[in-house]
Amino acid sequence: MEICDAGASLCDDPATRAQYIRVVQTPPVERALEVPLEQLAWLGAGALAAVLVTVGVGLLFLQVSTAVEELCTA
Repeated sequence: MEICDAGASLCDDPATRAQYIRVVQTPPVERALEVPLEQLAWLGAGALAAVLVTVGVGLLFLQVSTAVEELCTA
């Protein structure tokens, strides 16, 4: 990154730009992210259980209220 320590008039002028410009380099920062695998597993298990309960209740109501004659179209 180039940083100019003087005003815009000195930094924009090609004749004086080299005197006031300095280059600053920052090293890249790498940080390992902590993934809460145990919490994700519990959340996934809860979601799967909720889906299975919903499908089970839906199948119970579908089985009771659906007759074969209603499913056939003429």
